[in-house]
Amino acid sequence: MSQGKKILHNIKTRWRFYRWVETSIYAVCLALIAYSFAGTVAAFITFIMGLSMIMLLLRPWDLNMATVVQLVNLQLKAIHYSAECLLANPVSLTRLGKIQQRKTAYLLAEKRRQVKVPIPVKRIALIFCLFSMVFLGTRYVPLTNQMTSPHITAGDLVLPADTLAENYNWPVVESLIVDITPPKYTLLSSFTQNGPGINVVEGAYAKWEVRLSHAIDGIDLITSANKVYPMKAEGNVYTCGARLFQNGFYSFRFTNGIREYVSDLYEIKVIPDNPPELVLRGVPIHTYFDYNQPKVINITCDVQDDHGITDVYLIGTVTQGSGESVKFREEKLFFDAGWEKGSKRLTLSRRIDLDQLAMGPGDELYFYAETLDNRYPKTQKNRTETFFVGVKDTTKVEFSLAGSLGVDVMPDYFRSQRQLIIDTEKLIKEKKTIPAQSFKSKSNELGHDQKALRIRYGKFMGEEFATTSPGQERGAPEPDPKTGPKDPLKAFMHDHDGDNEHHLVEDHDHDDHSEDKQNKEGNDPLHAYQHIHDDTEEATFFTMSVRQKLKQALTEMWDSELYLRLYQPEKSLPYQYKALRLLKEIKNHSRIYVHRIGFEPPPIKEESRLKGDFDEVISRTKTVYHVSTEPYTSLRNSIPLLQRLLTTNATLDIEQKALLEKAGDELAGLIIQQPGQHLETLQSLRKVLTSDSDPVSRAALIEKALNGVVQAVPSLLPKPSVENTGEHILTQLFRLNLDSIRRRKP
Repeated sequence: MSQGKKILHNIKTRWRFYRWVETSIYAVCLALIAYSFAGTVAAFITFIMGLSMIMLLLRPWDLNMATVVQLVNLQLKAIHYSAECLLANPVSLTRLGKIQQRKTAYLLAEKRRQVKVPIPVKRIALIFCLFSMVFLGTRYVPLTNQMTSPHITAGDLVLPADTLAENYNWPVVESLIVDITPPKYTLLSSFTQNGPGINVVEGAYAKWEVRLSHAIDGIDLITSANKVYPMKAEGNVYTCGARLFQNGFYSFRFTNGIREYVSDLYEIKVIPDNPPELVLRGVPIHTYFDYNQPKVINITCDVQDDHGITDVYLIGTVTQGSGESVKFREEKLFFDAGWEKGSKRLTLSRRIDLDQLAMGPGDELYFYAETLDNRYPKTQKNRTETFFVGVKDTTKVEFSLAGSLGVDVMPDYFRSQRQLIIDTEKLIKEKKTIPAQSFKSKSNELGHDQKALRIRYGKFMGEEFATTSPGQERGAPEPDPKTGPKDPLKAFMHDHDGDNEHHLVEDHDHDDHSEDKQNKEGNDPLHAYQHIHDDTEEATFFTMSVRQKLKQALTEMWDSELYLRLYQPEKSLPYQYKALRLLKEIKNHSRIYVHRIGFEPPPIKEESRLKGDFDEVISRTKTVYHVSTEPYTSLRNSIPLLQRLLTTNATLDIEQKALLEKAGDELAGLIIQQPGQHLETLQSLRKVLTSDSDPVSRAALIEKALNGVVQAVPSLLPKPSVENTGEHILTQLFRLNLDSIRRRKP
């Protein structure tokens, strides 16, 4: 680690240590108060809880090197904002960068004692003294049971806008009361709070009541949304009201004659009304039932909301049929009774019987739960994801006149060749763990599926019936039962087909049939122009190359089925892979590729070419203005201005006041995004703009504002990168300085 980087690390460690010390002091102060009221045990518990809460507020572990680099750049002008280069890897720097890194490290080592870690010593001392006084007061002064309302004086609430108001008779704020009325749908009771800070539910109505020691011309309430609410005067009591929907802050503007006074900023924290939440339990996303089993599902729904639930129900859609004849029917299903509207947490149940919904084989039910809360005037709605429930329909009845059966039951779903391979590999893995009978049964089922797939692809070849195997060619003569080899099992068999052969019609010889076919082809002059589907060899669904591949794939399916029937799935896999490869090639072969057509420009008129005539040519000029979108520029630019004011104690001119006002507006937007943070900084900026007090008090205000802005800005700046980018940061700063010099030249 380089020397400069070590110094930055030491500064970060020291800063973090001071943060931990500050956290511990605040926790000790809280423990002293708890000890004075409830004893040692309560003090210990308060110390632990207070330490945890203050740690979450101050977050001392969040101090990183980016914050330290920003602090060093602000306090040491000699390094020229080059502290970032100390974090970079020397290997990734250019020669100029390495020189600047060594120079910055030398200057930092020489002036490191000038780097002052911002420690709110005054705030720590003030809080410790206040808590100590409260502790001593509770220990030696008897407590009274009567709680008095806080007395806010004009010095606490009202700030003069000019120095001429010092001798003016200021009004004393005797009381500040805020009446909060939550929306009726929340069922929350109204309450009154003493003090300016507001923490309410979204949509609540707040009514402010300010009582002064004597009447003035008027009081206006100004919110962060730039809305002004004039307060109605009734003697020395001023009231106004507003409905609150978003976080922000507000202040009071007191007017009396030509004098105006502005109060501090006070926080408005609005608790949003979140949408209701609901979850369905006890049912998976997809559920399917057989037709002959009980088709019942039990659903449990958990619902919760911030203020109350008005309705919970199920929306179900039943689909019947398939294709263009599909029908949809939507039904609204309610949960079981026994719950009250306005409940914040519910657990409901519902039993759905698919038979009561008149669902048959192949029908499906899609349903989801939906709930509404009691928000007014616009309710909030939420729903769950969609669940699917169906009744299986895996059979299809077809009438056939073939053979001696009246019906032919075939599966509606055919396994693909890839699925057959997956199931075969799975069966091979399970061979050692399942019984032999189950293994043979599954292997035989896979062979049946392979046959069904082969017959399906055979129809594309024109093969209406699978009557031959790969080992037997079409047209080959069958062996003669009289002259051929004798069957040794014939004496033990009851041959139904052979016993009745003398009643059958004699079949023609295949050779004679083939010869007749050839003679017919030679004598028929229209044979070459006919499209014959009766003969599978004449079918022309595919070209010859595709046809040969498909025949080869069918042959591989024959072999695959053979070994599956013989309970040898290991030997069947190579044939299945070959069939899958051939089917892929057939799919790729059947794709159509369109030739790309190039650009054809319009023809050129030769009579008007090279004449130099531009009358019909319209020139077009487009001006694009690039607006910088860098956020919080005024807030960044206010840091050097506050540093100059802190050292010189000069008065603000018009441009400087405008800059600080813009910085205050940017900080106000940041406060709305992050409620509870940087509010004191904004108050200090306002006081710097409006107050012309003595130099000591003004310097304290400027220092407080500067520290707050410095703490707010690092969270907005990007972290320094140590990666080796295309352009070094020193080169970028050099270009920025050149651009600023060029802009300043006339």
